[in-house]
Amino acid sequence: HTEKASRLFELYQQVRDNRENKEPLKNLETVWSNLKTNHTDDWLCALEILELFNTHKNDPVYIEIKKFLDAKKHESDYMKKLIEDGYAMLES
Repeated sequence: HTEKASRLFELYQQVRDNRENKEPLKNLETVWSNLKTNHTDDWLCALEILELFNTHKNDPVYIEIKKFLDAKKHESDYMKKLIEDGYAMLES
């Protein structure tokens, strides 16, 4: 893997650790900041963070990620379907 891919995998691991250890959501703000700065093409990690913030829909991080994903939906019909399917899973 490239160094950039390895760093992205580390972000996914941090989200997974947060979920499994029920850590404070505040820890994910750094992950989100890194993701939006260095991995702008990745939407799945953003969706995973959004899932953890799902009960905090007024939180600025939730709002920012939702806007990011909504913008991503306009990139292609395929991307739109993936993100909308992700949203549907969050609501079920």
